[in-house]
Amino acid sequence: MPPHEAPPDSWRWRFRARPGRIIDGDTVVMQIDLGFRTHMEQPIRITGVDTPELLSADPAERVAAQEAKSHVVMWFDKHRHDAGLLWPYTLNTDKDKMTFARYLGSVTCSEGHSLSEALGQREYL
Repeated sequence: MPPHEAPPDSWRWRFRARPGRIIDGDTVVMQIDLGFRTHMEQPIRITGVDTPELLSADPAERVAAQEAKSHVVMWFDKHRHDAGLLWPYTLNTDKDKMTFARYLGSVTCSEGHSLSEALGQREYL
């Protein structure tokens, strides 16, 4: 797969990527390969997932938020199938049509497993 590809007339892009900092259960700072030995970090809101906020005033929500974040960490650990691969995941991005200030994205591993699907199957609260 090329480092990135874009369908015509779309804001959607596909990149090779790896996780950087995991902010919470639905936001990850991804390290993205732009090609030509050029890389960047970008916060990505995971498509189709809405988890409680870590800074919530409700203690039950904070516990659920930490659990969601832990699931993201475990998913990345479990789905790194080729330890020697520098860019083991595929990131498909889409501009957030609500705010246009952030990117939405779906992450898949080399075997086609989706982070969005894995997190979407869980209930938080």
